[in-house]
Amino acid sequence: MMGQYAAFVWSSFGIAAAVMIVLALQSWFGRQRDIRQLRQLEELVGPGAAGDFETKQEDR
Repeated sequence: MMGQYAAFVWSSFGIAAAVMIVLALQSWFGRQRDIRQLRQLEELVGPGAAGDFETKQEDR
């Protein structure tokens, strides 16, 4: 059916799937890192401190 192109088609499909999996994992791990960092920052400055900053910026 695919003949001589089968190796190219299936290897391209596999590479694309692997790239998508790597990107999904990077996004998930990055989100976990960002959540951990946000919690650490909230411990330092307290929750809602960013909201106060945004309100001050809108008054300008």
